[in-house]
Amino acid sequence: MPTFSEIRAFTGSLGILSTSERQYLAALVEHADIVDDLSEAECKDFLLSLEHVRKDISTALLWAFFLGGVGAHHYYLKRTATGILYTVMTCTLVLYPVSYVLNIVDLFRMKKLVVQTNRKRALELKSMILASRART
Repeated sequence: MPTFSEIRAFTGSLGILSTSERQYLAALVEHADIVDDLSEAECKDFLLSLEHVRKDISTALLWAFFLGGVGAHHYYLKRTATGILYTVMTCTLVLYPVSYVLNIVDLFRMKKLVVQTNRKRALELKSMILASRART
């Protein structure tokens, strides 16, 4: 199976696909292992729903850079327990340096955190689609 960069290079150089079609193709390639057993209509529903719940790495980095000490990036990524831990560490002032160091570590591993969050959300969406299929 070709990689997404190969597909992008091929379709982009020929101008075959529109921007929305390229985004659709990119999402399909990224989540190919998740959508393999969905019908075409379910796959389109999955990708449309995923577009609304997907988290962006740039936004997460901005949250971490400006308000990372209080765990804002964890709240954004729906990692509420970790966000609360960062907030408590910052509010106690004694543990603020720990929160600061952890935030710097998070800046370097942000891509991994966002990918994990998006994958978790994708699997939740798939289970919802499969549950609705079972009901009908």
